[in-house]
Amino acid sequence: MSVVRFKGKILNVGKSIKLAIYKLSALLNILGVGFILIMVLLIVVDILSRLLFNVALQGSYELVEYIMGLVIVFALGYTQIKNGHISVTTLIEMLPESAQNWANRGVNLVGLAMFALITWQTFEKAGMEVKAGTTSAVLYIPKYPFMYACAFGFAVLTLVYLMQVLMPDEEDPAQEEKQDLIV
Repeated sequence: MSVVRFKGKILNVGKSIKLAIYKLSALLNILGVGFILIMVLLIVVDILSRLLFNVALQGSYELVEYIMGLVIVFALGYTQIKNGHISVTTLIEMLPESAQNWANRGVNLVGLAMFALITWQTFEKAGMEVKAGTTSAVLYIPKYPFMYACAFGFAVLTLVYLMQVLMPDEEDPAQEEKQDLIV
């Protein structure tokens, strides 16, 4: 087998992995949107029950607090794919295009390292919460499932950064296949 064919097969595998990670990010984003709807429903029911029946929905604050964490973490990977995070590019834009590409790769490498550590530490903390049996104050909901879900969201973001470091010149593989990941 020639080197060119082998390299082509590796690139195809890389594109397939990148596509799978991007689709997983889009799925998490859709779940995040679903959680927003649940959060809105909880808040509306709580407000209406206070106004109409003068009774607060017990634990609604806790549930909204937990769900909000999931909404944020589940959207991170998809936002990174769509370049939706805030970036200051004033100096970078003055560089030649090749230097801009290397600067972007460096920024993605820093993001990869940072979120790999955050993922690891969040998994560690979730494990400690399992052992400690920590729960919420009102509804006694265990914290660890939400922490593991957050760690999973961070792990997906880490994989997105990894793909952007390893295959920086590649466009969104879903766009290449005419698949739209937009929710």
